Amino acid sequence: MLYLSSIGWPHEAVLPHRAPAHGAPAHHAHVHGAQVFGITALLPLLVALIALQLDETPVLRREGDAGGGGGGGPLQEFVGNTRAQGGLLWQTVAQRQL
Repeated sequence: MLYLSSIGWPHEAVLPHRAPAHGAPAHHAHVHGAQVFGITALLPLLVALIALQLDETPVLRREGDAGGGGGGGPLQEFVGNTRAQGGLLWQTVAQRQL
């Protein structure tokens, strides 16, 4: 069984002389490992369900916005940015001053 230490730490912080020397206080809640695993597994599911409820509107890119202006699209923009970052990284690594 696992102890929920968050229940006991406020008491130990306020009254340190009353905190036991070994182990957890008797007032700690006992939680089985399967319960902790279940609660932990539910949190991402809850976040995903909340995300499904959001109503997002897509952001439309205007013609004059930054992004190269090559008119190629998102994939070409991504490839161009990746090549530029790779070139900068290579220049940094190739310096003998490092």
